[in-house]
Amino acid sequence: MIAAARHSGVAPGVLEAARRSPTFTFVKRWEMALPLHPEWRTLPNVFYVPPLLPLFATRESGAARTAEGLFTSGERGRIPLSYLGRLFGGEAGVAAALRKLVALRLWRRAETVGDVASDEVADALGAARLRREDLAALHRLTTFATLEERVVLPPALRGEAFDPATPNAVGALP
Repeated sequence: MIAAARHSGVAPGVLEAARRSPTFTFVKRWEMALPLHPEWRTLPNVFYVPPLLPLFATRESGAARTAEGLFTSGERGRIPLSYLGRLFGGEAGVAAALRKLVALRLWRRAETVGDVASDEVADALGAARLRREDLAALHRLTTFATLEERVVLPPALRGEAFDPATPNAVGALP
């Protein structure tokens, strides 16, 4: 793909920015960032991670508890899964992304507080199709990453935007 991009006249600075961008990791590797539904006639140039908002809770003897233990599944969140599915092209992709966010939440709780059983974390990891290394990288990227790591912009130098002498470059002169 890199060779084809170079042949098409994509500048080296743009390729380097694409390589360092976290977009590929969120969209392809972790499959958490989803494009808008295709009927909005948009190309997927902006991706969203579905929100994992506070879950439904009940109040018993003055204490609030979630409906099904410490954390429930992402499907039981305050924003209906059917609504998110209409925004992002299907409930299956949104549910999978939410399972990954819940697995991250359980893993971090087990690591920091220690009140989540290891088999519950293992079950969440299996359902989310993630490894502990993925969760650690995801947590680091979403929590501790610098602005330069999160937002990687290609160079805006006019001479590096494209080379008109390249045969297939966008904007090349005939």
